[in-house]
Amino acid sequence: NAIAVADGLTAEIEAIREDLPAGYAIEVVRDETTFVRTAVHAVQEHLILGALFAVLVVLLFLRSGRSTVISALAIPISIIATFAVLGALDQTLNVITLLALTLAVGIVIDDAIVVLENAIRFLQERDPDPRTATLAATKDVGLAVLATTLSLCAVFVPVVFMEGIVGRFLGSFGLTMTVAVMVSLVVAFSLTPMLCARWLKRDPKHAHHRPEPPAEPAPRLGRQAEKARYRQWLRGEAVPMQDGLLERVYGRVLAWCMAHRWAIGVAIAVSFASLKVVMPHVPTSFLPEDDEGRFEILLEAPQGTSLAATELASERLARAVRALPEVEHTVLLVGSEEGDVSGRGDNESLLYVGLRDAGERERSQTEVMQEIREELKPAFADQLTITVSAISAMGGSGAQAAPIQYVIRGPELARLEEYAEHLVGVLDAMPEIASADHTLRPGTPELRLEVDRARAAELGVSVAAVAETLGTLVGGRDVTDLQLGTEQYDVRVQATEVARARGELERFTVRASSGRLVPLAQVTRLREGVGPTAIERMSRQRSVTVYATTLPGASTATILQRLEEATVELAMPADYSTDLAGRAKEFGRTAKAFGVAILLSFIFMYLVIAAQFESWLHPVTILATLPMTVPFAMISLLIFGQSLNLFAMLGVLVLFGIVKKNAILQIDHMLHLMKEGWSRPDAIMLANRDRLRPILMTTLAFVAGMAPLMISTGAGSGTNHAIAGIVLGGQSLALGLTLLATPVLFTWLDDLQALTHRAFEKVRHRFVDVKEPAATDA
Repeated sequence: NAIAVADGLTAEIEAIREDLPAGYAIEVVRDETTFVRTAVHAVQEHLILGALFAVLVVLLFLRSGRSTVISALAIPISIIATFAVLGALDQTLNVITLLALTLAVGIVIDDAIVVLENAIRFLQERDPDPRTATLAATKDVGLAVLATTLSLCAVFVPVVFMEGIVGRFLGSFGLTMTVAVMVSLVVAFSLTPMLCARWLKRDPKHAHHRPEPPAEPAPRLGRQAEKARYRQWLRGEAVPMQDGLLERVYGRVLAWCMAHRWAIGVAIAVSFASLKVVMPHVPTSFLPEDDEGRFEILLEAPQGTSLAATELASERLARAVRALPEVEHTVLLVGSEEGDVSGRGDNESLLYVGLRDAGERERSQTEVMQEIREELKPAFADQLTITVSAISAMGGSGAQAAPIQYVIRGPELARLEEYAEHLVGVLDAMPEIASADHTLRPGTPELRLEVDRARAAELGVSVAAVAETLGTLVGGRDVTDLQLGTEQYDVRVQATEVARARGELERFTVRASSGRLVPLAQVTRLREGVGPTAIERMSRQRSVTVYATTLPGASTATILQRLEEATVELAMPADYSTDLAGRAKEFGRTAKAFGVAILLSFIFMYLVIAAQFESWLHPVTILATLPMTVPFAMISLLIFGQSLNLFAMLGVLVLFGIVKKNAILQIDHMLHLMKEGWSRPDAIMLANRDRLRPILMTTLAFVAGMAPLMISTGAGSGTNHAIAGIVLGGQSLALGLTLLATPVLFTWLDDLQALTHRAFEKVRHRFVDVKEPAATDA
């Protein structure tokens, strides 16, 4: 528990501060839990607001306090029960689990709304007794509610078992959503019907009798007869109904669409075709940009700059950064100590920048970072190379934290540097790149003593003796230690600084095998050169990493594609290869993981729905509506100016689960009315009229529950916007098409099934001999 650890440390620091000598102080300059506290508190507020908004939608539709309370009770019961289950499974209460619960607010109320609305309709249209009406209504929608909930769980089950970083991020999300919707199912089948039977009353003003189904099952109509029937519905001459304005408008639009199914086909084709236009303009990234109130600046002075000079130049920049009104404090780290995994040299430093709380500053973190790039970076260009970047959730700094990391592997450092320089130039030419560089640094000056092996052999001097002599006199060697009181000191043998000067090295002597001392000048040659400060390796090969930081709105996929094209243009030899690293690599893994998750979700949903409907065809009809939401989801990303990232991909899965619930409600009721004897046109019109209000209520309740996430600001708002934007926008934009497309898809596949059946019967009668064998005389 990071919060508990931070609180414990704070208490200890306060205790230590009281005992500090004069002139000493302890200040907390970097506390990661500050963002966690703020983000968790914000999501808790959104959870409460979302629940209130969802309940308000139900009240606006039903205009009854009792009915609203019946459905609203599903929210606290489901949320509290989910907390209990998460606690039993040792899950933590974090931003991800709270985000899942906030999304679940608009989902857990769905099942209760469907049961409640159907009970009210049965009470007004069929049975004046609340108990019998509720029982019949619950049985009527029981299969549909069960199918919607189980198939929704099927969407999130693959997310629970994702591996790697994506699995760590989203495993708790899938588990939380699954538990919440399963609890809501129990509530919808137990508490909701019980309260309906006790609290609902028939309203005489809205009571009316529903038309009875035909005495004999209606025959299957031909296409022209169906069109004629839909035209009767369009004119209001088919079945007498007491509908409100919304039902009448929807009924006429649906009747026209059913009579002109080609129009829906064109609309579906246009929506899919729009993907080709929209997708190139949708930026992609691994994680959404969040205002965490902190970022870092990697500083690099020219190679060979001393630690003191680097500190002086870095401190000048730090003072300029602290002068910005949004900056609260900075922490400067120059070089690195022994054992520091950062590997910073004496010419490198890292500046951590902490900003004031979001409510105390006028500009966002992104705007402050951009000002440093545009104003301060040019002012220090002659002294420092400056890279400004957000702090990565994956850790690291500099190249390790860059969103774009592209690795080149090969045997020769010279070629690696040539290729890296070319790719850095390609990146610098792209407008969405803030800065680009590679990890291969200019070599530091060095002196090389090359052993003349032939001459050394003649004089009896071994290469090992030369290396040992230089190691001792130049590098130094610990030979013993000195104890003075309680202190212990190492004793190091080393030549004096004057003796180690360039002109003096060859005067060193080395002992030959004969015992005599031989000057190094007789067996070595002195050469000046440069050597790499570090040699990276990946997969046991020398490598160099080309990395870049991006500007807001940059697309990771577009940048990586350009790098791949530039690599092809280089025509590297066969023993050179490239690979992705860091967030860029995780982005590719994320896309593949979600591709597998979506495929498994479709398979699981098909199996669940097929088992519920006992049909192979109707699950296809239901699942066929899901791809139609993808174009609208991508359009919503463009509208809200967001990227396709980890949480946006998760939003697509959530969107699939919600849209599928609507299709199940529609198709289940259509099949039920056809079994009662209604003709297919009448069953379609009546079923969709009956399901219009619960679909609108559940959809708007879900959208209202997510509204606080969409308008949130401050800590965690980037994550909230990423998932809320794609779900809210995609659901809102796709609602109209799915309400009209689902019945059309149903009739198309139903016609296909009938056509297939007739063709099969013809084949069977042609090739299967059904005649009795001829009788024979005894």
